[in-house]
This record gives sequence, C-alpha cells and structure tokens, in this order.
Amino acid sequence: MKAIVNKYAGICEVCEKSVGEKQGFIVLGDDGKWVRSTTHKGAGCWCKDHVPVHKGKTSEERRLLIKDGIGCCVTPYEHQNLDLFRAMPGAHFCGKKDCKNVLGKPYWQVSLKTGDRSRLLELADRLDLDVDDKLREVEISEQAKQAKGLYPFQVVGVDWLVKGKLRLLADEMGLGKTVQALVALPPKAAALVVCPASLKYNWEAECIKWRSDLTPVIINGKGAFRFPKAGEVVIVNFDILPTWLEPTLRDPKAKPAKLWDVVVTLPQITQAACGRMVFICDEAHKLKNASTLRTKRCKGLAMVCGQVWALTGTPLENRPMDLWGTLDCLGMSYTVFGGWKRFLKVMNGSSNGWGGWDFGTPDPIVPELLRRVMLRRLRNSVLPDLPQKQYHTIKVELPAELKSQMDSLWDEWGDLIDEKELPPFEEFSAIRAALAKSRIPALLDLIDDHEEQEVPLVVFSAHRAPVLACGEREGWECITGSTPSKKRQEIVQRFQAGKLKGLALTIKAGGTGLTLTHAWKVICVDLEWVPSWNHQAEDRVCRIGQLAEHVEIIRMVSDHVLDIHVQELIDWKIGVIIAAVEKLIQTQPQNSNHETNEEFAQRMAEAAFIADGLACTEDENELSNTWSWPEIKIDSLIPF
Repeated sequence: MKAIVNKYAGICEVCEKSVGEKQGFIVLGDDGKWVRSTTHKGAGCWCKDHVPVHKGKTSEERRLLIKDGIGCCVTPYEHQNLDLFRAMPGAHFCGKKDCKNVLGKPYWQVSLKTGDRSRLLELADRLDLDVDDKLREVEISEQAKQAKGLYPFQVVGVDWLVKGKLRLLADEMGLGKTVQALVALPPKAAALVVCPASLKYNWEAECIKWRSDLTPVIINGKGAFRFPKAGEVVIVNFDILPTWLEPTLRDPKAKPAKLWDVVVTLPQITQAACGRMVFICDEAHKLKNASTLRTKRCKGLAMVCGQVWALTGTPLENRPMDLWGTLDCLGMSYTVFGGWKRFLKVMNGSSNGWGGWDFGTPDPIVPELLRRVMLRRLRNSVLPDLPQKQYHTIKVELPAELKSQMDSLWDEWGDLIDEKELPPFEEFSAIRAALAKSRIPALLDLIDDHEEQEVPLVVFSAHRAPVLACGEREGWECITGSTPSKKRQEIVQRFQAGKLKGLALTIKAGGTGLTLTHAWKVICVDLEWVPSWNHQAEDRVCRIGQLAEHVEIIRMVSDHVLDIHVQELIDWKIGVIIAAVEKLIQTQPQNSNHETNEEFAQRMAEAAFIADGLACTEDENELSNTWSWPEIKIDSLIPF
C-alpha cells in the first residue's frame, strides 16, 4: 500500500478533521484511489478521535452538507439531481482551481442564513446528504412559540415569515394567510398592510381578534396616507398609495438598458423608519403589471421597507409574465431567477416579434427556484380532514337564435381555440355575456329546487346579469364590484349567521377575502378566463370553518362544442400553472461511475454558466372530470 506526504491543506476524508499543508498523508488504496489521511500511513484514519464512515459509505461516496463559513455542500457534480442543487438558497458551484483550497475538492457554496435554513434542510434531505448536526439546530422564533389557537402548519408559516426579509406566502386559499401574517408580527410592530379596498375591514376584524396588542388603523382617501407608528397596523388599499412612493431613475439621463437602476426619493429619516417597518401586501398577484400605478408604488415600498411579506393563493395567476411582474415588483425576482434572461430560459420564453413574449411549458426547476422565497401548502396536505370538492356539470340548452350564432362562430374560431388562442376579444366577451344571460332560467330552477330542501347556496358568475337576477329573489343578497366594502362585510355576516337563503357574487368581487362556509354547495353559472380566479371563488366555501363532509360545485355549460372547447382551454392553462408552481423535482439515484474527460469539460462549462446566472443571494364525458392540485410535503420544512 503506497503512501506519500500530503502537500496541500484539506480535510481528512475519513474523520473530516482539518489537514494542514504538508501534514498527514495521502494513501493509494487497493482500488487505485488516493485518500487523504490525518496521521498514519494506513488505508484508514487512526487518530484517537476517529469518526467511522457514515452509513457504511466510503469517503469517496460521501455527500456532505457542512458548516464552513458561509456554508458548503461537498458532493460529486451529479447531473441527475443538478436542478435540486441549483435550487438551494444561495447556490453557487465552486469548481475552479482556486476554490479547491477550501476543502480540497470542488463544492457548492450555499446560504446558511437562518431564514434559508428550512429550505436548505428540506433539499438536503431530499438529496440524502449527510448533514452536519449543528445545522439541524434551528431556533424557533418567539412568535411561533407563543402562537395560540393555530394549526401546526400555520405555526410553521409564522416562523418562516419571521425569519425572512423577502417572503411570498402562497398557501392555497382558505388556509389562513392573514392570520399567519398578523401573528408573525413582533410586539410593538409598525406594519403597513396594502390590500384591495374590499378586504380592509376584514383585516381590521382579524387584527382585533388575533393581535389585541396592536391597533388597526384603516386609511380612507388619497390624501390621508401615512406610515404606521410603533404598535400600529395601518391598512390601506392600493388606490390611495401616494405618488411620491414611485421609484425614479438614479440617473435621469440613463439609457433604456439601465432602467432597473431606480431609487425612492424619501427623506433619510423616513427611509430609516421604513427600514424598521413590515410591508404586508395582500393579494400580491394584483401587482403583475409593471406599468400600473399600484405596482410602481408598491415597488417603491418594497425597496425601502425592512421586511416584505407578500400574500397570495395564486402566485402565477394566468400567464408566466404575471409571475415575473409580481416577483420583480416586490424585489424577489433576482433571488428566485438570477435575472430576466434566466427567467426566460427556465420558462421557455421567446420574443414573438411584436414586442411581447411567448412561453412554453416551464422547466421542472421553476417550482424549486420559487421556493427560495415562497412557502406554499395545499389543503389536502395540511388539512386532510377538510372537505374535498366534488364537481358536477349541468348542460344547458341554447335558445335557437343563440345556437345559430354559436355555430357560425365555431366555424370561424375553432382553429384558434385548438391552438390555445383566444378569439377576437370584443366578440368573445359579447358571446360569453350572452351565454351567461341565457342560463338564468335554468339557474332559477336550480335555486327553487334547493330552497325547497332548505340548502343554503352560493352562486358565482363572471357576469352581473345572473348575479343581479338572484339578488332580486326574496331572502337573497348579491355582491358585485359596485357593492361598498362595509356593506359586503355586513352581507357576509348575515349569510354566515343563517339569515339569508343564498348569496350571489361576481367572481372578481367575491373571489377574495370572504368566508362563506355556511354553504356547502356552489353554483358556477359561468367561469372567468383566468383559472385562478375561479379557484379562489370556490375556496370562499371550501376553507377552514367548513363542517360539511364535502363541498359540491355545480358548473353550468352550454350544450355546444364552442363552449366545451373553451372549458378545455381553461383546463390546459391550469396545467401550465401547476407545472410552474406546484410540481417538485423527484431525486434520481446517484451515479457512482467516474466521469469521462468530455463530461468533465461539460461540467466546468455548466459551472461557469451557473456562476453567472444563479449566483444570487372535456369530449362530453370529460366535462365532469375533476382536477386537483398535487400534494407538497412539508415534513422537513421546519425541524421542531
């Protein structure tokens, strides 16, 4: 057995003790591999503090996550699980010669920040890494320790929010994101809640219920905006944020290529106060459009506030660009994707030649990258006892005149819809409104049947006509976009108290912030084009507080091929959303074969790329089918 004096500093590959320059030996084993040892000329390490090889693996097979300054993940460069390594917080592969001096071999640099630890440990366990015991010692925040009356998964959410500067809480609708955010606030917090106007009074009520030590303050009117004082939760709607929050160019003469270089021109004392403030953005998906005033002003807030917590059940509402817009507004895009070019690459985006972008199916790494800033749990994962949705489709006959019009439109638009494109907007909107109106007689018949059985109902529609028709019935109320916020809350309270036979709402007006668990049956007259809006509306009923064994959702559809194809197109869009947000990468078995010279060259080229881009901190029978969001395990998110 051959042994020579070790020339370079590194780590003993058996006991993991540090070996200095010209200390210890490197030993040529029977298998032809050189192994660094600490003291003696043997195949193993014979120091008195000898540590046996973990899990029966040889030193060459060990894959470690250790604490070494900024954190190191020492492992062979595995092509099978490369995306999972790239998705680690702060992931940066050090494969150059000058990087080897740290541990004697190439390694992944990862973040050991307290706020990143839960995600890091989750990925390490999925990759079956040997984790330094010290890294598993995670201190639970005081807010999480003292949380009373919350579900275990909500306590996890509280702890996760507390520990991060940039957080996107994307729990499925009905899992209590508002409660988690309020409980996570520190004592005497100064918090600014920005939300849709219809939700301001809901935030006030929840604050009084869960944080009696804090004072909720609702701001009304554009000129009344102010920042919160210590111990206050100031609640404002997007529309009254002042213009002086909008970022401006650092250099007014900057070229278009430098438009990202913006600042918020606030007095220094104000910026210092904002640095101690928590900015909570509810329904954060509404910030998807960078050109809107609300987005610009929220971006200014995100730039100056000490912590930014975004809440949304639909991080990707409709199109991939929506996801980028939301993340970029809240200062999270670089942390997630490393830049615009990387976003285009992993989302399979390309210029369409008309100033816009076309996207394909997102790469599998996208959901993993999102979890650098996002925590998302689904009802069937964290609350298995919560009732599941049961979908039923009712076909409605078309009036003869409308059927003739639909036949003509199908001849004209059929190919467009097959190619997953919308027909001309104005014509398409007009025919959808006509379809919704044609279903009112069938809707009223359904309501009569349920009233005879004394079954409370919730009716949703994308159009006002069916909603207003229901509102005219005795014992019914309706909520549309023109219903004042305070009146909405009063109507909901009466419905929840059993004082109404039913409640009708437009999907946009009633799809967020309301709890309608007094009902267990929903009728959807028609659907919105954006899948997430429909999902949010259904979850007003299927959420915490629902005591029924199941929630039944009846969808009305016109008996025509055009309407059926539109439903199928919505289902396709749901698939894109799932691919970008929900799916987790499955780990592949570690390949123990040695890499060839060609593989080594490819690995080094990919490592350089990573360093540049990621170094940052219904056919008729099918109509009745149901779809469900995939489960996401959270067993290892926070080790208690």
